[in-house]
Amino acid sequence: MKEKINRFMQGRYGIDNYSKFLVATSLILVLLANITSFSVFTFLGLGTLIYAYIRVLSNKPAKRWRENQLYLQHKRKVLTRIKKLPNDVKQKKQYRFYRCPSCKQKVRVPRGKNKIRITCPSCRTQFVKKT
Repeated sequence: MKEKINRFMQGRYGIDNYSKFLVATSLILVLLANITSFSVFTFLGLGTLIYAYIRVLSNKPAKRWRENQLYLQHKRKVLTRIKKLPNDVKQKKQYRFYRCPSCKQKVRVPRGKNKIRITCPSCRTQFVKKT
């Protein structure tokens, strides 16, 4: 039986981080469906689980690899934002944060200075904001 499974899985993509995430998401959705008794969660959970298995059994490894890389990039962005959150909360007491109107760079200025002219450190654009 083990040999049959090995032969069946040859040339298939297999399990990666994105498929693990999809399976976990589907389980959460099905649990939500049981708790809240909304049938929409059941269909979403089962649809997600089916998609995860389609990915695992796919014969297109290059396409699945790109999907996994895209998932990992988004995951990295979310995790870095979560890591920065406690530091940002600490700094909000002493500083105000603005975005430069031209380059969208995040600029930090001290609180309580009324209206001040802010110079962006990257593009040197000046703009006036109230702190």
